[in-house]
Amino acid sequence: MHFTISSLLNVTILSGISVFFLWFILRHQYFINRLSFSFAFLCLGLLFLRIFVPGEYLFTWSIYDKKILPIIQEIFQHNLLTLGNRPFYVSHFLFSLWVVGGIITFFYQLFKYINFYHFVKNLPVIQDNHIEDILTKIINTEKKKKRFHIVHTEHVHSPMIIGFQSYYILLPEISMSNEELAYILKHEVVHAYRGDLWIKAFVNFLCILYWWNPFIYLLEIEMDKLLEFRADYFITSKMNHPDRIAYSECLVHIAKEQRKFNPMPVSLSFIGRKKFALTQRVHFILEQKSKKLCFLSCIILFPFLLTITFSYCVIFEPTHDMPPEDADDSVELTPENAYFIHVSEDCYHVYLDGKYFATTPTTDIGIDLPIYESEEDLP
Repeated sequence: MHFTISSLLNVTILSGISVFFLWFILRHQYFINRLSFSFAFLCLGLLFLRIFVPGEYLFTWSIYDKKILPIIQEIFQHNLLTLGNRPFYVSHFLFSLWVVGGIITFFYQLFKYINFYHFVKNLPVIQDNHIEDILTKIINTEKKKKRFHIVHTEHVHSPMIIGFQSYYILLPEISMSNEELAYILKHEVVHAYRGDLWIKAFVNFLCILYWWNPFIYLLEIEMDKLLEFRADYFITSKMNHPDRIAYSECLVHIAKEQRKFNPMPVSLSFIGRKKFALTQRVHFILEQKSKKLCFLSCIILFPFLLTITFSYCVIFEPTHDMPPEDADDSVELTPENAYFIHVSEDCYHVYLDGKYFATTPTTDIGIDLPIYESEEDLP
């Protein structure tokens, strides 16, 4: 496996198509009601892996383009300036911008999370026997015990959960009935036991890593929505219809009380940003469907899965037509008769039939050749 500009560009475009398809699915109630969460998260796992590791594999099949990709390649390989004896290409500038932006975004998010977490830790834990009894009954339904602390604060306007080992459930300063409190606590506990905060952390990391990619932020929004649907399902799947109505009324009540939404890294809110999907969540709860893996679920997600699989197996790469006058003196480089020797960061020697052939600043020459660090590594 190796990384090239072509592989990054392919993964960016194809993952964007996958995210757009997920957005399309989660806009339609019919699809939401029939979606298998297990199959959906399996597909998302493959998508996350593909975005996180945007490389080319031995089984990847190349499709060569002579029109658009060569222009993009030429732009990336344009020499902006020369530092000493080394050229500084557009690709170097964009990579530097990527790294600097990623570092800034990472430390900003880390600082924001640590500040908020320490603020929450310093809040007094609610000492209420009734609330503790409700929480204990909820936790006792799970096989593994986890630690939860419940706090009140006027700085949040929707119940939320934060933490990984020791969890904090934040309750806003609004009036709630005992029934509503039980629903809210159960919802947040489900997030903790289903590993949703770890999923949220990984998606946040992808947003930091690909801060320049707008599709990643769309993926974050849709992922939040999907996690809320799943938590609602685990709570209401065994309820009778009157209890589902009561749970839905709780959602609507909290949404009305929420005046604004301040997103925090690696946290999940009961209502969420801009009260998204509230109508969809209510319909989903009241029109409960079985979530067992079925043929219909596979059909709904098949284009999503197909696009992800396509991104693993196929890559579009640039190629150039050879001028007729050069055809007679040309040679064909193939993985069987040629390879690269990595000399320095921007210098590769090309060997043909075991002999030095040329020097290039990149391995992105329109054909996949083996890359070795030295001649001693040759098979």
